[in-house]
Amino acid sequence: MKKAFTLILAAALLGGTAAHAQSPYAHSVGGYLGSFIGGSYKTFLSGHLAFQGELGFRMANRAPLYRDRHTHYFIDFYTFEANPNLMYQAPIETWDFGSLQWFAGGGVSLGTGFQGNGWAEGKLGINAIGGVELAFTAIPLSCQIDFRPGYGQLFGSLTQAYFDYMAGVSVRYIMR
Repeated sequence: MKKAFTLILAAALLGGTAAHAQSPYAHSVGGYLGSFIGGSYKTFLSGHLAFQGELGFRMANRAPLYRDRHTHYFIDFYTFEANPNLMYQAPIETWDFGSLQWFAGGGVSLGTGFQGNGWAEGKLGINAIGGVELAFTAIPLSCQIDFRPGYGQLFGSLTQAYFDYMAGVSVRYIMR
């Protein structure tokens, strides 16, 4: 995973410095809806290198809790977290009304987890990100669909590792 992230970052840096004019916009801000609900911000650091971050709530996560090697059950919890990502973005197709771009990268998630009984836990995770974004030219709007598989870890009285993922749609206002 670390090697793949390093290769993506190197390709993004090399591709981004070679074609700065290819970024569809400078900044965008809006919302994210799916397995995560919150605010979303995206900016282009260079032509192909983008930084995207979300801040909000994850509705329900499920992690196994092990009493010993043979007995386990699942706990449900909610999180409030920040999820910043660094990604490589490149065009697929450009039309008169906008451009469709694919992106891939990775990031981290930091936050707090809440269980039904009110326990607060620290949360740390890593994730990959991939998807497509449509940026319109006539109106200052971008729409994005993405999937983020990853690994999450709860800390505190119930230390747990679990498969951490997000999937959803973001709609952002473009600031050119």
